[in-house]
Amino acid sequence: MGIVMRFGTPRELLGWHRSIFSDQHKYTAPPCGGREQILLNIIHMDLFELLHIFQSVPAFMLLDLDDQVHLFNYIAVILGSMCSKFRSMMANSEIEVKLPSNIVPLRELQQYPAYNNDLVAQKMARHLFFNMMEPFSRTKLSLDEFLLLRAIMICHPGTPNLSRHAQKLLQSESERYACILLHFLQLKHGCFAGASRYAEIMQVVESMLHSQSKHFAYLGHLADVMLEAPKE
Repeated sequence: MGIVMRFGTPRELLGWHRSIFSDQHKYTAPPCGGREQILLNIIHMDLFELLHIFQSVPAFMLLDLDDQVHLFNYIAVILGSMCSKFRSMMANSEIEVKLPSNIVPLRELQQYPAYNNDLVAQKMARHLFFNMMEPFSRTKLSLDEFLLLRAIMICHPGTPNLSRHAQKLLQSESERYACILLHFLQLKHGCFAGASRYAEIMQVVESMLHSQSKHFAYLGHLADVMLEAPKE
């Protein structure tokens, strides 16, 4: 049977004791529909891709299953959003989010009658897909910088409900990746210019994490609006 029959949640998928990604072609994605599917569509991520990103960070694989689930549930949506914004910047769409499929979420949302009649949803969408592009457009992250920032975000020790062991491990790994980033930038730009660049781009992660709860609430509201009526 395919993965549809075996895995229905991130916990079930994470609980499998070997990596599924070397055999990914054999499986189909776990079932999800309605609001959950819309959320994933909005940030243009799927469960496999998100899990693969998390599992690419060695510290994540050292965590107990419960800690993996807490971390994944807390960080996944904001991480997916961060990835979509970086991809947009790399695709020379520096003003608004543009998905790899060339869909622009702000324009896509305008095809839903309920969205066009909801000023709150429009304000939220503008914040998510327009305003939050500004840090990425301003900093113009390189791929190396982005990958290190992504690892720092995944190793977030402030994630709620983590065990003491997980907090210590993630704190240590977060600091290690931060040191690697600082040294990389100082080698590239010089001591003072590198430190300045480090402070500038660390603000990207800090701002994303700071807005985590608001970000998820905004995406949830947009998903609810899109479920109210089909697009025109």
